Amino acid sequence: MKDFYDFVYGPHSKLATINGQFVVTHPQHFVEAMERITGTRETLNDIINAYIKDLEEKHPEKLDPSFKRMAEIEQRLSRAINLRMVAMLMNSKFSAFQKAYKTFANSYRTGTGKEPERDSVPSYRSDRACAAIEEDIRKCFGYMNFLIHHSLEKDEPFLDAVSKMKTMSKSLTGNGQIGNIDTFEKEFAGIFLPIIAASNKEFSPLFNEFLKEARSGRSS
Repeated sequence: MKDFYDFVYGPHSKLATINGQFVVTHPQHFVEAMERITGTRETLNDIINAYIKDLEEKHPEKLDPSFKRMAEIEQRLSRAINLRMVAMLMNSKFSAFQKAYKTFANSYRTGTGKEPERDSVPSYRSDRACAAIEEDIRKCFGYMNFLIHHSLEKDEPFLDAVSKMKTMSKSLTGNGQIGNIDTFEKEFAGIFLPIIAASNKEFSPLFNEFLKEARSGRSS
């Protein structure tokens, strides 16, 4: 947790810095930030779920059903937000790769007189920029699969969203057709928006009631 705090908020933060009255973010560290966010968040979920399970088994009378539901819906909400963030990051990296590849391909044609696509081994991997972006995309797929694997959600809307994300993401690796790129990116990044809206609608009153009771308990 301290490493995560230092990465985001510390005086030597890689993610953002203060420039006068403005906060300047550093996109080159977004992939690393996503790794830290997914890992830290799922570790926290595991701790909360273990605590709830222990209460259910040993002291079920002490577990408020509304608290359990709040924890469940909050995890659903956070996973949906994180998966949306991964999709947006994938979009960004895919666009960056297309630009880097275009630059590489033009240089490759000039230097060799050949089309790079015709090589048996992808020759773009010899290009530092293309290779680095491809590695970032690979990591994003890892984050997506990690979040899906840790997901406890079994409801149809969430599972449908997961299925759609997995299907559409294949197009980013060349295993699928992309028509209009702007339309694709908007749809891909928006897959979990309905889940986020519905989850937040249920979570907000539960959380507000929890805060109300917590404050009441402290003042009594």
